[in-house]
Amino acid sequence: AVHSSAREWHRAKQAFDSVLRDGSADDRRDAYAIIAVGNVLVNTAGRAEEEAAAQQGKQPKLERAMQLFLRVLDREPSNAFAAQGVGVVLAEKGYASEAKEVFTLVQEAAGGGAGAGAGTVNLAHMHVLENRPLLAIK
Repeated sequence: AVHSSAREWHRAKQAFDSVLRDGSADDRRDAYAIIAVGNVLVNTAGRAEEEAAAQQGKQPKLERAMQLFLRVLDREPSNAFAAQGVGVVLAEKGYASEAKEVFTLVQEAAGGGAGAGAGTVNLAHMHVLENRPLLAIK
């Protein structure tokens, strides 16, 4: 987590990959580590890199991140952080209406609890991108 907060993405991914690869069976199913790897992939996915990976037959980072977030949601359907990740990947891939729907659902489901703040911020960001700042302020 220290590497993530310092934006040392490569080192953060190495640390979380190590937990998921070398840890106990419980560690390999750890939602925090899985979501963290997904977040690193999202933060390091560049458009050109994504296109090049797809052309080379490699799995783009955003697709891998989506798989990780969905893996957590399969085990923990109410995990707001994994759901946020799904919304972010959808937004990054250009599926704005679907991303807004996910962020709205997370915001409503969290009801002020863990994850609600991120849902509100992500939804506001989508409104700003759509040039609807008044909705973003709500």
